[in-house]
Amino acid sequence: MKNPGVKTVALLALFLLFTPVVSLAQGGYEDKYNISVANMEKGFPSNYVDDLFVDSAGFLWIATGGGGLCRFDGTELLSFSYTTTPSVRSNFVRNVVQDGFNRLWVSSEGGLDILDLKHLTHVELDYTLSMKYTLDYFTGYRSALYCMGPSGSAAFDYFHQLVY
Repeated sequence: MKNPGVKTVALLALFLLFTPVVSLAQGGYEDKYNISVANMEKGFPSNYVDDLFVDSAGFLWIATGGGGLCRFDGTELLSFSYTTTPSVRSNFVRNVVQDGFNRLWVSSEGGLDILDLKHLTHVELDYTLSMKYTLDYFTGYRSALYCMGPSGSAAFDYFHQLVY
């Protein structure tokens, strides 16, 4: 098939041929689940979600691009932004993870924040973490929290002391 138009038409025909079969095979989900859309029209702070995390208490934490951090308990949405108390360093939140001491570690374009989940208060670091745009972190070797970003990497023990 040297003519790209013929190839496009052939692929479209295959797609249309198999679409009804796939739709029938995956049917019935709407009967099993209660699905609703959360967006800005319905009071959600942002239409962009970067990360979802369920903590040990069962709360769903939603990292948004432009709306800060949200906690959803199944009925009510609690928002944390640059202007709320407790606040996060930026409304562009990228990742969320919980440590073994019931604290939520939040990475955003403004840097790293730690929230005490029991009291919903901000935990201050003993120093200023200059690493901005922290892209990802995970727990691993020796129960440390590893942060990575364009400006380098860092590891923290669970007492939020900088390991390296």
